Amino acid sequence: MNAHHRHAAALERIACWRALERRAADRSERARAVFEARGQLLPRERVGLLLDAGSPFLALCNLAGLLQDQEDPAASLPGAGVVAGIGFASGVRCMVAASDCGIEGSADQPMGADKILRLQEIALAHKLPFVHLVEGAGAHPTRLSAAGIPVITVRHGFETVEAAGMPAGRMC
Repeated sequence: MNAHHRHAAALERIACWRALERRAADRSERARAVFEARGQLLPRERVGLLLDAGSPFLALCNLAGLLQDQEDPAASLPGAGVVAGIGFASGVRCMVAASDCGIEGSADQPMGADKILRLQEIALAHKLPFVHLVEGAGAHPTRLSAAGIPVITVRHGFETVEAAGMPAGRMC
């Protein structure tokens, strides 16, 4: 295979990857009316407002959970129900994660917790503050806190119990 064919094949794979990312974003977008009726923003909008306008954002783990929610490749949604990446908030480079309740209602995606743990590992390794936009309650990020890395959790939506630590689940 020559360089031209390899280049074309790489572009085709990138196009497939982008189409998978778009599939997850489109599924979330279908919940817009529900979010608007509750006076809420969709997760990608929340992330966009949190980050500094015009600053770079490196999306991470966008294909997590692909084919783990269902076996049909044409229907499987990547991203594990979490929008995540590295960006700048008030000039500070940080890890940002937002649970996407627009996908599957309030049900957690099969790889969602694993994705959050991987994001925490990356934040720990690179000393990045971790901003988690969630709805619900659960896990406590002791590894990050013990390392002196700030963890900011923004709770929104309805909360049935007051929990200490960082919410892992979500209730939309």
